[in-house]
Amino acid sequence: MASRRFKQFRLSLETAVVDLYMNVSIGASGAPTLSSLAQNQGIASMIRNSAGNYTITLSDPYARLMGMTKTSIAAGAPSAPLMNVVSSSVSNAASPQIVLQMRNDASVAADPANGESLLIHIELKNSSVQ
Repeated sequence: MASRRFKQFRLSLETAVVDLYMNVSIGASGAPTLSSLAQNQGIASMIRNSAGNYTITLSDPYARLMGMTKTSIAAGAPSAPLMNVVSSSVSNAASPQIVLQMRNDASVAADPANGESLLIHIELKNSSVQ
């Protein structure tokens, strides 16, 4: 599995937990742009598939996805406050990916607003040891 100097200590029964952080700016028509490489280590890319649907490609495969959180930084109220993980194939060695679906308050697929920044925290397990 991946080993990018991730040797974090945490009070957890899970072994080899890895935290990845993303800082993504949303442009016109929902197009995502990763900020500087230093802030997105471990993330290869993020693309928009359709309204509110995004695919995050990781740089390395992991045993499993443990969780994700999203924080929006916007001038006003965020347009797509809800985020669901649609599918996760993080153990795929060729292309480890996470597919997200974002929805507005009416539960309709929606992109974040133009100019909005997303801070995403991805928690992964880096070991198959239980």
